[in-house]
Amino acid sequence: MPWVFDSGTGTLTSPEGSSWNATSGPFGRGALPAGNYTIGNATAIDSASNPSFRDPANNAWWVPITPTFTTDRTSLGIHPDGGTPGTEGCIGV
Repeated sequence: MPWVFDSGTGTLTSPEGSSWNATSGPFGRGALPAGNYTIGNATAIDSASNPSFRDPANNAWWVPITPTFTTDRTSLGIHPDGGTPGTEGCIGV
């Protein structure tokens, strides 16, 4: 089973069956385009550089996702949804 983001239920589910509350949009160009994505490796980022990317433990991280279809959307990923709820097209958990 692949990772699945369900915008209808607001969940991100792992291949192992774990799930988290998640959102995409409404800021920037809106929600993540529907389709399949390749998931990259998670990296820690400087939590001071962007407070919106901090989780409740004050950790900041980023997982890039790349569309497997043609789109002009770039810089998409999965990250904590800290600060104001919502993202600019990424998946915020």
